[in-house]
Amino acid sequence: MIKTFNMKISTRVLLTLLTGAIFASCGSGTPSEKLAQDKINDLNSKIPIEYTELKKTNGIKGEIEGKEVYEMHYTAKVIAREDLETFQRFRPAGVDTMFIAKSDTSMLKKAATMKDRYMGMVDVKPLSSFKKGDYLFTRNGIINFVKTENGWR
Repeated sequence: MIKTFNMKISTRVLLTLLTGAIFASCGSGTPSEKLAQDKINDLNSKIPIEYTELKKTNGIKGEIEGKEVYEMHYTAKVIAREDLETFQRFRPAGVDTMFIAKSDTSMLKKAATMKDRYMGMVDVKPLSSFKKGDYLFTRNGIINFVKTENGWR
């Protein structure tokens, strides 16, 4: 009887440990901060900037057309991925900042001559130079994910 009792306890302990391990391996069911940071850097791969130290500030999980979705609000530091020049571009549609790698001489030349090429409708002014790894700014933003068979994308 004692032997049977010990086996029942051992079986229950083993099942409890296995269940806990399975739930632990599933994670929280939402995309990680690292996944968000990697996705943002992939989307910006043609720009010489890099998002670092991304922190989730809020998240909304939902469903759209039968697909599980997640909207992550974040704050992140943005640094120079390589030496770069920044320019402010004034257009009829608004103002934006261009980040151009110092190694991209053709784009630097285009930026310098933009005003002449667009009949004065676009004005470009140089702002600053940055070295690789220099802090540029802090960005607050939102990134969206869809759950697939291979995880969050």
